[in-house]
Amino acid sequence: MRNLNILLMVSLALVAACESRDVTLATDDAYKDAIGECMDVYKFHIKDNVLDSADRVYIAYADSNLVDVFFSHGDVGDFTKRSPDYKGLLYCGGILNQHNKFEVTRLKYARSSKFLYSTQESEGGVVNANTCGIVKQRRYILNDMTFKFTGEKIFDCWR
Repeated sequence: MRNLNILLMVSLALVAACESRDVTLATDDAYKDAIGECMDVYKFHIKDNVLDSADRVYIAYADSNLVDVFFSHGDVGDFTKRSPDYKGLLYCGGILNQHNKFEVTRLKYARSSKFLYSTQESEGGVVNANTCGIVKQRRYILNDMTFKFTGEKIFDCWR
């Protein structure tokens, strides 16, 4: 009975966390929290909302604790043909800490060199840091504030 109560409390906490972001994500995805964390930091620091037009999210990671999250409208061209109305919206970088929790370390508009948010420990992103070798990218489709995982590809950043 005690284990059931603990499971119920954890389940309610997870539901509350999703409701606070108004985002639903796949439950088996180790990187799903990065999307919500990026959205939370963006909404806290910025008044406008470029994410209103987002319908894709890409997450890149390698054999390190670095994670990059990229929001766009339309397909960037890595998984399918590039959308004619493609527009890069927001880049969010971070790390998975020792407890495997995502922490945002940098945030900027996709076509800007100026960071909207950056911490002292901020490093380069997954592809820009010393993590070349195998880089993996996951794609999510956004529809009515629900993110659906649609696939993962492996990229070699030396090419």
